[in-house]
Amino acid sequence: MEALRDSFGKALVEAGKEYQNLVGVSCDLKEATKLNEFFKAYPNRSFEVGIAEANAIGVATGLSLSGFRPVISSFGAFITGKNVEIRTSISYNNAGVIIVGTHGGLIGPDGATQSGLQDISVMRSMPNIEVFQPSTPLQTKKIIHYSCGVKNPIYIRIARNKVPELYDSNYNFKPKNAHVLKDGNDITIFCSGPVVHSCLKAAENLKNLLDIKVCDLPSLKPVNEKFVVEHSKNVKFAVSVEDHDVNGGLGSIISEVITSNGLGIRLYRHGLNNEFIVSGKPEELEAHFKLDANGICDYIKEIQISK
Repeated sequence: MEALRDSFGKALVEAGKEYQNLVGVSCDLKEATKLNEFFKAYPNRSFEVGIAEANAIGVATGLSLSGFRPVISSFGAFITGKNVEIRTSISYNNAGVIIVGTHGGLIGPDGATQSGLQDISVMRSMPNIEVFQPSTPLQTKKIIHYSCGVKNPIYIRIARNKVPELYDSNYNFKPKNAHVLKDGNDITIFCSGPVVHSCLKAAENLKNLLDIKVCDLPSLKPVNEKFVVEHSKNVKFAVSVEDHDVNGGLGSIISEVITSNGLGIRLYRHGLNNEFIVSGKPEELEAHFKLDANGICDYIKEIQISK
């Protein structure tokens, strides 16, 4: 078990050995986002700008246009809130900045203002920017390694959740990656990030009622449309599960693919719906919003009964 933000911090240090043009930009949150590991390892390639995300975006853009590969980290709610600066500086100029947004979803007692619930919808609307979200420590490390080795702008949503590993040591990452973690014939669950683990537990708990397929989509933009189409066919219905607002998040992505390909299958979107989180321990919030294994089971049972 390892917190995904810890995996990010370690992976960035490793990437710094290979990519000498890699630099870090902090918004006075390097301890919380684990960018501090890079700062310790490479102090001459690290820049602290203080509590000023808009300024940090400008600094990172300038570094990128000068030949560096900057990584800027902050809470997802804070950094994507500077969408005007991201749009004008990074997106419009196609500047090679890696934006890492941590503390997405059901983050615990920090509360609603700290919790990124709209960051995916903001970032996937930006031209030129790829959007990734890892679900395991190894997947986090592979996404970081890929991102540091290319030149385009990228947004990575990294949670603070401690989660087990699901992939073996041969796993590698590239855009459009999508994976079937559990096969099934009755319904398909599309998920991404830490909720993948709850979905797998829910599928196991419901095995006597439904044969459930669980799909992990770490690449949200570009999404693998062919994969989504293939695994939306020949099932009773599909469900998207996310610790994000269903409007503009994974549920919207899956819905857009299903609609544009004329599949005619019913999709049920499960996540936050036009709301903010409350304060509480992560496990309490997961239970409150029905995003733990039991809650996902109840949600699917309600659908099954209504059908």
